[in-house]
Amino acid sequence: MKPLGALAILLTLAHAPACAQDDFAKEVYAEIGNSVRAEYDAMVGAIERRSMANPPPDEAARIRRADEVEKEKQRVKLLTYNKAVLFVGCAADAARAREPGAPRIRGDQDPVLRACLESKFDQLRKFANISSYAELFFPERIAACEQSSHLPELETVLPPYDFLEIGEPRLYDFPRFVDCVMTPPASPAAPEAR
Repeated sequence: MKPLGALAILLTLAHAPACAQDDFAKEVYAEIGNSVRAEYDAMVGAIERRSMANPPPDEAARIRRADEVEKEKQRVKLLTYNKAVLFVGCAADAARAREPGAPRIRGDQDPVLRACLESKFDQLRKFANISSYAELFFPERIAACEQSSHLPELETVLPPYDFLEIGEPRLYDFPRFVDCVMTPPASPAAPEAR
């Protein structure tokens, strides 16, 4: 999904009740679906091209490569879904920031939307980097941190696009995940000396 490129969402909702905000979120989510799909397809295509550029020498290496490619595709699905939902949240923030009755504004020209996207996409990049780091150095922390930063209520409003084929959707509060995974667990109290 190109956050500001060809995508030109008109932000039309200003101050509205929660159900109208959910409707707005669903509408924006549907509108960006084709752009999300195009970006997703491009990323998956790049993964597949990279994997075929240097064919594995034997069957065991081919199986390992196939597992790595599948893991990378699953990661792209997760990040694509989360990125789309972040975009929708920023579009809603930008709509709420507009004065009631203000003229429509293109998404790529909205300073509130642009600032929000920069901030949220930075959080997404940090999440991607930190989660890869944590897989290597703190794998025991990941499950608990995923659980504490999981946003299931948002998944109900904005389920993953069908083309992502995600069996278990996972939207995350990225700053909470990063803080959790980078904070060492409390060590048990040392026994008192007698």
